[in-house]
This record gives sequence, C-alpha cells and structure tokens, in this order.
Amino acid sequence: VDLRAGPVLARLAVLAAQKHRRILKTHLPVDALRFSPKARYIHVARDGRDVALSLHHHHLHANDTWY
Repeated sequence: VDLRAGPVLARLAVLAAQKHRRILKTHLPVDALRFSPKARYIHVARDGRDVALSLHHHHLHANDTWY
C-alpha cells in the first residue's frame, strides 16, 4: 500500500473491494500504522548485515524509470 506505484485512491479501492482475507506488507514505522483490534499483526525483522547488502544491490540496480 505504501509503494508509490499508481494513484493511492485506486489501490485503496481495490483493497476495499476484496472479499477474502487480506495480507498487507509495509515498510512503514510502527508509529505510522493504524491499529485495529480486529487485525493480526506479524513483525518480521532481518539481520542488519543482510539489510545493508540488500539496500546496496537495490540502489546499484535501480534507475530513474523504476522510481
């Protein structure tokens, strides 16, 4: 949902129209999330060394078109 690909309102409309269970992945910090007692939240963390190498490769191969 927080990826800047297409209009936000269009993505939210697609999510609202879904009848099945939804799984949303986000990179937002926890204080930017809206919590609901109806939802389940799973926090997954990675080793910082893995994150650094992944970020390096991401920026090495990304270009203006991708952004």
